[in-house]
Amino acid sequence: MTMFCLCGQSIEDPQVVEDPQVVEDPQVVEDPSDKAIIEVRQIRPNGRVTGILPPKKMLPGLSRRFFHAIKFLPRNFVKESGIRYVTFLLNPKVKGFPVSGVAFKRKQTIYLSTTFTARVVYHELFHLFDPTMENKNWCSLNAHNFVYTGNKYHSEKLSKSEFYRAKKNLSRKTYDADFVSRYAMSNESEDRAETFASMIAEGPNFLKRTRKSRVMKRKMDYIIKLTAENKSISAAYWKRRFRK
Repeated sequence: MTMFCLCGQSIEDPQVVEDPQVVEDPQVVEDPSDKAIIEVRQIRPNGRVTGILPPKKMLPGLSRRFFHAIKFLPRNFVKESGIRYVTFLLNPKVKGFPVSGVAFKRKQTIYLSTTFTARVVYHELFHLFDPTMENKNWCSLNAHNFVYTGNKYHSEKLSKSEFYRAKKNLSRKTYDADFVSRYAMSNESEDRAETFASMIAEGPNFLKRTRKSRVMKRKMDYIIKLTAENKSISAAYWKRRFRK
């Protein structure tokens, strides 16, 4: 079975908030060798992903935006993600629903909407880096009564009581501080990718979230520990990333 993950919008939840501008880091310098690792490959998708290949004249600008975004990531992380190709699409969809990006682990590919933001790039790269589904250790970081809601792309198998609990929790906004977005509440895999993307994109502003939520702090610590494996992202990088 092909493993794929994506960034989109949940069925019942509000749309994902527009990404903030990525916090600049004066010590980060674009590495031209990234272009040797990742190839822009414009091949029409097949299967569950649909979309239109943009005009060739758009590709230079799209490529510059993409490589500018990944310059903020450690090169080891990019390599460990296994990404080999990126494809840009106009109006990409999965199961007929619009998406901002899709990651295919087996194909070593991410598909990005031509309207992608840096945050979407980080989200999809994390899916390649960590394609785990049903991570019980991550789920245990949440409040005891929290239930992931599922979305139009990934259906959660909820019991009747869990369904009503999830709906009640969302309507009361009980756990909003524990998640970086409502979309993160839909699925534990999406939650991890959204958390990672926010850590990279927001930098010191992300730390403000952790001061309001012990759950968010635990999630940050989990991501830092996970990305330390294979020396993908060092503690020094995170310290610098969160510096004011």
